[in-house]
Order: sequence, then C-alpha cells, then structure tokens
Amino acid sequence: MVGRVTRVAVFAGEPIVPGRLAPNGTGPGLEVKITPGKRAMAIRINDVAGISGLIQPNSRVDVMVTMKNPEKEKPEISKLFMENMRVLSVGTEVHRGADGKPINATTATLEVTPQEAERLAAATTQGSIQLVLRGYGDPDSVKTAGATPADILTGFSAPTPRSAPRIRYVSRPVQHAPVATPEPRPVVPDSMVVKVYRGDKVSQQKFSRPDSTAKPETP
Repeated sequence: MVGRVTRVAVFAGEPIVPGRLAPNGTGPGLEVKITPGKRAMAIRINDVAGISGLIQPNSRVDVMVTMKNPEKEKPEISKLFMENMRVLSVGTEVHRGADGKPINATTATLEVTPQEAERLAAATTQGSIQLVLRGYGDPDSVKTAGATPADILTGFSAPTPRSAPRIRYVSRPVQHAPVATPEPRPVVPDSMVVKVYRGDKVSQQKFSRPDSTAKPETP
C-alpha cells in the first residue's frame, strides 16, 4: 500500500476522505499546505517583527511596511498594506507545537496570491517589513491612511487657544422715574370779614391780613 500525505490535520476517530489527501506522489512538505491558486513566500523577520516568537504556523497577520514616502514633503511612512495573511510556516516549522511555546526563527512563510507576492517583494526591497498578529477569527478589514513621523506628535500638540467670548450689548429704552407734581398751595385771602352782633343789629368789620413778604420798617 502506497502512503498518502494529508493536506490538513486529521485527528483520532475522524474519517479520511479524498479531499483531505494530497495527490499521489506528493511528498510531505509545505506544498501540500498551500491553497490552490496561491503561493508560499518567505520573508525575513526578527524578534520584533515576529513578536518575540509568538507568530506560529496558521497564525493570521497583517503586513506593515515602513518606507520612504513618494511625497517629498513627508520623508517616511508606515502603512498596513496586506491584511489577514495566513502564516504557513515559521522557520522550518510547518505545524504549531502542541505545547504552544514560541518559535524563534529568522523567516516566516506567508500564503499569498501572485499579485500579493509582487507587492510584498517590492516592499521588502524598499523598506522594512513587520508582521502584526491578528486575533483568532478576526475578519475585520484594515482601512488606514498610513502614519508619518509628523503624526507621532499630533497628540502632543499645544491646544488651540479659545477665543474670548463675544459680548453682545442690547440697547433698551431708558425709563425715567415719574416726577412728582407738587400739590397746589391753598390761597390765603389778604383780608377777612368778621360779623359783629349787637342786639338785633348785625354789622361787619373787615380786617386786613399782614403781608409776610413786606420788610419791617426801620425805626
């Protein structure tokens, strides 16, 4: 009986169907892990780019490049330009260890399309590559404009001074207090008439009221 190589991991008790097997004559290697229509491409990584060995086979990563910005006024730019990429192997390891220990290696092999392979090759020659580990089952797409050195200090810029509040003056009609009208002074007659009764006779005698405004005579 000729041995066959499985394309995916088969656990105890699972049936072995033709879809899980590689074609006849295929040797045990990385090529059986590659999805039809895609390619395997290795890139150089270090402890920083490999997140200290935490990136392992079958991890999902985004690829970030830091390179010279085509725009002259911005010297460098960092941009996530590939997303949700599958890691086929780390170094020579094509399977995740059962103990889950970090794998320290200098290369990581990604599963890419031919177009992605071209972009990745251009990025490795123009700048530095860093892998960004994604959470398990995270399907979110990445839409960023990239970051430049000037963006680093954006959060530390001095706050814009607030303009002084504008005071609006509203003219109102002046209300004058009511002027009290002096009460008219009673008119005092300059003379008075007195009736005098003598028996059955009645006579009137007129007396003049002295003038208060007249000056007294000098002796």
